[in-house]
Amino acid sequence: MLLFSKNKNSWGYVFRYGFLEIDQESFEIIAGGMLEFNLLSEVERNAATN
Repeated sequence: MLLFSKNKNSWGYVFRYGFLEIDQESFEIIAGGMLEFNLLSEVERNAATN
């Protein structure tokens, strides 16, 4: 769970005002998801070209 988003039903509301500071744990969750997505995309691209 991302700590800066208190309400699961309206989690995107905090992004309406532009920049916001997030805690380290939330940052690591987001970064980990982005890195995993990029790694999977790279594997799929390599499989398609071979």
